[in-house]
Amino acid sequence: TSWDEPKNWSDYHIPNEFSNIYIPDVSTSTFPNPTIHSGIIELNSLQVEPSAKLTIEKKAKLIVYGNTDGFYANNFDIKGSFIVLDEIRDMEIDIKIALSKN
Repeated sequence: TSWDEPKNWSDYHIPNEFSNIYIPDVSTSTFPNPTIHSGIIELNSLQVEPSAKLTIEKKAKLIVYGNTDGFYANNFDIKGSFIVLDEIRDMEIDIKIALSKN
């Protein structure tokens, strides 16, 4: 489902740099996994359930400024950019991975 569609969010607002986002496992529901199609998405924090999936398309960039939780390789299908700016570690992790399907 499209990340930038307000009706896809519980508060009907597209997340911004102040948002703390939780992505649940929807594998046993009728809800699709979220997809960021294009543009720059900024979040305060991101938590991803172990069986959840987030897709970042080629023309998209996701930046998380703070806390992250639940990051496993199988959580992401990254064709664009995924950047984590962790103030505690004072470092930038820029992951540009295109996960191949075996």
